[in-house]
Amino acid sequence: MKKTISLILCLIMLFTVLPVVALSADETELPIEAVGVKCADNRPVSFKEVWDHNIDGWPFFLTYSNITYDFEVLLSDGTSCFDKVEPLEFMDASASEEYSSQGVSEKSQNKKVGAYCEPYVLKQDCLDAVAEGRTTVPLYVIVHFSYYDDEGNRHPKEYRFTTEKEIAPSFAEITPVSGMPDCIYEGTYRADFDNAVFEIKLYDGTVKQAKAESYPNDYSKKNYTLDGDKLKYYVNEKTGTIKITYLDAEYTYSVDEVKECPFSSVKITDCKFESDCLKEISYELTKKDGTTTLYTKQIENSYPDIDREVDFVDGYAVEVYTYSQKNWSTVGVSVAKDVSDKDIYAHEMDNIFATLFAKIYVAFLRIYVRITGVDY
Repeated sequence: MKKTISLILCLIMLFTVLPVVALSADETELPIEAVGVKCADNRPVSFKEVWDHNIDGWPFFLTYSNITYDFEVLLSDGTSCFDKVEPLEFMDASASEEYSSQGVSEKSQNKKVGAYCEPYVLKQDCLDAVAEGRTTVPLYVIVHFSYYDDEGNRHPKEYRFTTEKEIAPSFAEITPVSGMPDCIYEGTYRADFDNAVFEIKLYDGTVKQAKAESYPNDYSKKNYTLDGDKLKYYVNEKTGTIKITYLDAEYTYSVDEVKECPFSSVKITDCKFESDCLKEISYELTKKDGTTTLYTKQIENSYPDIDREVDFVDGYAVEVYTYSQKNWSTVGVSVAKDVSDKDIYAHEMDNIFATLFAKIYVAFLRIYVRITGVDY
């Protein structure tokens, strides 16, 4: 699905890639204009990433890179706006807006201006640079600029600039030093890197060691960074290997054991809602030896539809999801590939009668589901 979305975005972006000049695509004059763009970091473009992920003739947008880049947009009044171009999966909800508050420089905040950048390189430019022994490559930047007048009305404008960016054969290499996972848990995609230490070798010859750091968020409790950048991994229990990626580096690690899943079933026993948001879930987790344990977990920062980890039990992530309808929600819990459960629950409505009606409706809906066998 992610690759499909990326393909669609690339097709859309392809139509926007015209000869790049330092002129606005919209000739409407604003009180403040963007007049140029600078790279605000010293991170080079990775030729390895361009080669591995780019399609001939298509631009390689840096949002598809695993490397974060910083840009400074120069303004006609002598001030600047700053934008951080991060990998797509690093972006939060604010990144879907026209620009985020982080894109407004301190000097420009009182003028209510902001910008976000879409930088890209062309594969042929990179090939030419490598063939000619050059250390830089043309970088094309589409700047989406916003000016807000005194009444708060937004005036958007698009600019296109060309600058130069360093290019390196690859950005990083990683090698495990200690603390790597000694096993894979059957039926799950998670691994424990809490004590893992890696050696990192960078494009400029810098060599350092860093420990993987866990950073929980609303969706997952076991995400990791390494020296400030995201450490990703992919578990393959059939081959007993874990593929690790960091920036543009890859490393495949073999474990000693694939542990059998200890759970036989999980069953939702209760759910509590506030309006249409799940706030608490209780479930019974049964092991293959017959042991059953009841868990009750609070759902923090809940929304009508969620999909997140709420706990870890014996190395397994307990994932809960909800799918909201008008008066009720489907609630599901999953512990391993074949250990899951789901049911439907009424929302807590504005008054007691509406709540009662929703619960009666759900009771009849459950009967209908059992009789017909339809999914819900």
